[in-house]
Amino acid sequence: MWSVLFLALFITGCASDFTSIANLKEGESFLQSPNGLLILAGVAVVYSLLLPGTMADTSHHPLLLKIIVSFVLLMPAGILMGIPFPLGISLLHAAAPRLIPWAWALNGCFSVLAPILAVMLALTAGFRMVLFLDAAMYFIAFWVIRRGLKTAV
Repeated sequence: MWSVLFLALFITGCASDFTSIANLKEGESFLQSPNGLLILAGVAVVYSLLLPGTMADTSHHPLLLKIIVSFVLLMPAGILMGIPFPLGISLLHAAAPRLIPWAWALNGCFSVLAPILAVMLALTAGFRMVLFLDAAMYFIAFWVIRRGLKTAV
């Protein structure tokens, strides 16, 4: 359990840091576009379909192999999950810098509430439903950002 949490935080933190220091003009880089949200939604759907079987297949293997498999499975999603917040902050900085403290506050609030709600939903509807709702939320975020960028231009 500790290895999954460590890997998820480490990978998303590295991706977030890399995204925020990528000194490229908007639109020049995948890391600076909302397309990562759309791909992340797709990754969540694929994970919901493939993860249960993969976890069952690796459950009897040694701990080191489980950690390696966890790293390989978490890396794509972790990299993509590190992109949205720096992207959102950079978009807010350009459009409405006074809202940046509110973005940090909402991020902190939902960082506390989302895991609790995810566990409650997983216990009642199953983990696959959590991943499907995760995909839906990333798709909605992609749509909102795309719509906002089109109206801003």
